[in-house]
Amino acid sequence: MCKQLSPRAMAPTVQAPSASKGSQNSTAATPKRGVSKLFWPLSSTGMMVLGIALLPVVPVVAFGVIYLIAFPAIMFSFDVGTRNNVLTRFVMRVKTLLMVGWIASTFPIIAPCVVAYTLVKGGSLGSFTGPITEALWMWAFGTQRKRKHKRLALLTGGKMTKTLQVARCLHRQGCDVIVIANHNYWAAAIQFSGCVYGYYTTPMAETDPHGYVDKIISIIVQEKVDLYIPVSDVKTSVEDSMVRDRLPPFCRPWCFDPPLTRKLDDKVQFTDLCDEMGLQVPVAYRITSRSQLHELNKMDLKDDRYVLKHVEYDPMRRYDMFTLPCTPQELDNYLDTRDIHPSPSDPWQAQQWITGTEYCTWSVIQAGKVLLHTCHLSSPAQLNYKYDDVPEILDWTEKFAAALNTAGQFSLDVIVRESDGECFVIECNPRTHSACVAFHDQAAAVGEVFLHGASHWTKPENQAKLPMLPNKDHTHVYWLYQEVMKLWKVRSFQQLADRVAFLSSGRDAWFEVSDPLPFLAILYWQMPWRLLQGPLLTGNSWSKLEWCIGKVVEVGGD
Repeated sequence: MCKQLSPRAMAPTVQAPSASKGSQNSTAATPKRGVSKLFWPLSSTGMMVLGIALLPVVPVVAFGVIYLIAFPAIMFSFDVGTRNNVLTRFVMRVKTLLMVGWIASTFPIIAPCVVAYTLVKGGSLGSFTGPITEALWMWAFGTQRKRKHKRLALLTGGKMTKTLQVARCLHRQGCDVIVIANHNYWAAAIQFSGCVYGYYTTPMAETDPHGYVDKIISIIVQEKVDLYIPVSDVKTSVEDSMVRDRLPPFCRPWCFDPPLTRKLDDKVQFTDLCDEMGLQVPVAYRITSRSQLHELNKMDLKDDRYVLKHVEYDPMRRYDMFTLPCTPQELDNYLDTRDIHPSPSDPWQAQQWITGTEYCTWSVIQAGKVLLHTCHLSSPAQLNYKYDDVPEILDWTEKFAAALNTAGQFSLDVIVRESDGECFVIECNPRTHSACVAFHDQAAAVGEVFLHGASHWTKPENQAKLPMLPNKDHTHVYWLYQEVMKLWKVRSFQQLADRVAFLSSGRDAWFEVSDPLPFLAILYWQMPWRLLQGPLLTGNSWSKLEWCIGKVVEVGGD
């Protein structure tokens, strides 16, 4: 087991012939008079006149592009850290109002473009007006939409993209979907999806776990829900699993039991579990005080480095990647600047740094078998997904699933070591991963997995199809609003061409031609309300808008 300051191995971590002179003077090479007149603006004289006429427009267009890209980039780069006083709260409120104003000002530009693009791609105006009308009806009369199918599933995590993706998968299989989120996300974009039948809000799981579970159970009983699929965020995995123990007989859960969820969700306990299963893990230390951290820093760590991690989810410090060993002064400066005080009730972990390529995975398992699996290149804040086939990681996942021998879903953070190709699993999260968007072109098949599970996929004739993987040539997925922000960093025409090529060859995770409204709602509904109800009221420091999770990254936030 992972003892205090006791090292351990932890799993992580033909070029055409040129024309002759005769051919150049041939009739075929001479344009017809009618065509020449029709395309006169494309001639050199026409282009000159057109260029002069449009010259006054250039500054306006340039200003518009700079405004759309540079303004939010500047806002995101302005951060006061964790400092909290009257001045910083005032500055953060001003920053929040400026950001909300910028979002509102872009509506006349972006909304018509989205509607036009949807219509060109074969969509209809009904995909916009229908969900809006139904959502307004729900708010006005407190009723849910009319049921369309016999089966009904309930999903948690209404603020996030991954919840919308799972809802779309189930909808493709003829299943109605109810989505829930805590009261802070009453203005969630997913309400405007044509794939969602009903939307409810609940108490905060972190502050009122029993009220949260009670509310979910009451919805399941009231609506007669057939399938319960938690699409948890980082703070609600355990609470979502607690619902399992109280489900009525007619509702089937797709999650681990609470004890196992706790083990997988805790970095230290996950390490111990891997030891028990005989799965290798990287060296790690449990840190419960500053003195222990200094003691570790003085030890002969040889050529190893150790990255300092908060055992609990920490949205503001998770990207620091501070490593040991270092000088005592550097360590103290970091701890003081980031306000870090390890304790038995708030432990930290020093984990061996593995040099290699980092991947993230998502797997759905049942009866010791991996039913769904996807793997992608990763980073501390991964927002682009393209399937990578890494057999070593799949092999590790299958061994882990066989050892667990239960039903549920989890995601792994894995590093494939550069020197020998060995894979190290550095972390496990017992919940749906945003990488599920990689199955966007196999939505119906994913829905079948969730709806039928063992009754279909564990039949002998279907065993050869397991695990189900994303199509290797699937379109990569990104979050457009996030990618547009990156254009601010472009410093050459080549970089610009690369970014345009990347965007044109992929697709946005929120947008779907048959279900386009959530793409607009996340920008013009969910995010503005979170800014107004969060940083504007509290004055808390915030660093960016997290489009994948659908939240504002702020001090003390979710």
